[in-house]
Formats: sequence, structure tokens, C-alpha cells
Amino acid sequence: MIDLHSHIAWDVDDGFQTKEDSVEALVRARHDGILGIVSTPHFVPGQMDQELFDKINYRQRELLMEGKRARIVIYPGAEMFMNQYFVSALADGWYRTLNNTKYLLVEYDVRRDIHDIDYREDTLYEVVVHDMVPVIAHVERYFHSGIDKKIVQNWFDQGFVFQVNRTSILGLHGKQMQKNALWLLDQGMVHVVATDAHRLDGNRNEILSDVQDFLDERYGLETSNLLLFENPCAILENRKIKNMEKKKGFFSWR
Repeated sequence: MIDLHSHIAWDVDDGFQTKEDSVEALVRARHDGILGIVSTPHFVPGQMDQELFDKINYRQRELLMEGKRARIVIYPGAEMFMNQYFVSALADGWYRTLNNTKYLLVEYDVRRDIHDIDYREDTLYEVVVHDMVPVIAHVERYFHSGIDKKIVQNWFDQGFVFQVNRTSILGLHGKQMQKNALWLLDQGMVHVVATDAHRLDGNRNEILSDVQDFLDERYGLETSNLLLFENPCAILENRKIKNMEKKKGFFSWR
């Protein structure tokens, strides 16, 4: 498995805070069957400066070396927070794509329902204008009262990539987020499942085997492999990804 979304780089954001925890998480991840992890620290437009950017670069290089010791490949990336300064950050180059590909992991403020974010379409448009493909992090978490089918269908039809959190699928973010995640899966609208790991222990840890078992049983081995390995690999290699097909066992190219 490949984890496309993780805050495992220590002491750079609200994720892992100590090197010791990050190193132990790498060891546990390798035992869990994870072969690669994308380091995606938060990039918050309006707060990013050269000092923090350099610190993240240095930490990700350190993490790369620790990954080699644990026999896990570490890929560089970031999770871009879409706020009122987002467009300026893109223009100024304060962003980082996933493994230097065309794919950019982006997020909204999960504390706000998507309907209360009036710039939601404008920011996604700017990603496309900059010749990048938005990978919408934990897409299920922005719909506090249930999935808005019109919004997600519009995003899906534009070719945006949907990443869903392991914790949401397993019900660890509450019943509504689980309902949202399972609806997206049942509709064939999920492209990648990832940990969004922030801690060594607790719910938001660097583990995928439990959600792999869930996906194997409910959607089949092919779908599980697609969401946890094939599509993450395609993104990291700057290739096209595959869609799940709704309630079928076959896949079609995007």
C-alpha cells in the first residue's frame, strides 16, 4: 500500500511532534504493509515564509533517510489550505505538488460546511489554470449535513481527484462522515484512500491494513488495490488514474 496523505514529518505542523514518534510510525507502517508514504505537511497561505519552507524541506530530507532505514519510500508533497490568500500563494510559488507531479493536494477548512465557503470554486479553478489537477483531501469531511450530490458530481465531472480518509470509512470521525465516505464509495467516486495520519497512536495513525480489510470485504480486492496502491502510484508517477465504476467490478480510464 501507498499512503498518499500523511503528516508524519515531525515538528512542522499539527502532525507528529517528535522524531521518535515519526521513526516508530515508520516501523509500524512497514509491518502494516505500507511501502511508501507521501509527506504532506500543511502549507497555509498567508503563514508560509522562507524560514518555514526551508524547515519543511530539511525535515522531509531527514524523513527520507529515516524511511530508507525502515524500508519505506518517502515522497515529498504538501497539503495546501485553500483560504483567501490561496491565489497569491500559487502566483508566488508557495506550494508543492505530490512528488513534483501535476497533482496538488488541497483542502478546505473542515470546521466549516462546504456551503459556507464562498470561494470554493474559485480556488479549484485557480489550480486548474496553473495546469495542475486538484486532489481534494478528505472530501467527505466538508459536508456536515450530508453529501451535496450536485457539488461532488460537478467536481468529479471536471476530473478532480477525491481522496477519502481511512478514519472516515471506519467510522472514527463520526456517523455522518462515515455515511458520506460510504456514499462516495458506493457511487464509485473515490480515487484514493489515505491515513491523513497525525499521531503515533489513537485513531489518526499510520495504518492502512484495517481499511484494506474493510474494502476487500465490501468492494473486492481489485477496488481495494486500486484505491490503496494503483492510483497512488499513478499520481506519484504523474500518470492518469482509474475510476471505480459504480456497483461493477470493472474499471475505466479517466
